[in-house]
Amino acid sequence: DKEFTENVTHYKIQTWSLKRTANYGSRHYDERELVVKSAVLSQDRRTLFLEIPEIHPTWGMEMRCELKGAAGNEPVTRVIHNSIHHLGKGLF
Repeated sequence: DKEFTENVTHYKIQTWSLKRTANYGSRHYDERELVVKSAVLSQDRRTLFLEIPEIHPTWGMEMRCELKGAAGNEPVTRVIHNSIHHLGKGLF
């Protein structure tokens, strides 16, 4: 569902820092929510480009999204956890 998918309110992105120690695990430091400025679905509807102006390298990141297929089914929530070690040049 292109209209649903390109609505930026369906994306929540949070980043945080970690403190490296000899012990396993760390609490989150410097937590912040990033704003998704735009969401653009490719013509083949298989790739989604999110414009996130304040994105930067980070130890911890959580991306939450609600997606809905072209058939109009109920939205499905997905959560992705990742780290960003290096950012390349933008695609646009």
